Amino acid sequence: MTFYPGMTLRQALFATGRVQFGPNGFIVSVAGIPVGGPIGLTVRYNGRVIPQTLLDQPITPGSTITLSLFYF
Repeated sequence: MTFYPGMTLRQALFATGRVQFGPNGFIVSVAGIPVGGPIGLTVRYNGRVIPQTLLDQPITPGSTITLSLFYF
């Protein structure tokens, strides 16, 4: 995707077309796989785990965002 100044983690994830957000702003599905119940999600920004409450933080060029789905 194309980076622009002021882009947030949320905007970058949404721009992929693979991440859907619910009305509360949290990720509800990744690539059509619903998050919740037995499926958990880890968000990493440049290798560091971050909570979804920080998805509105700006990113820098060349950053890496990784989503990992897992079963409980």
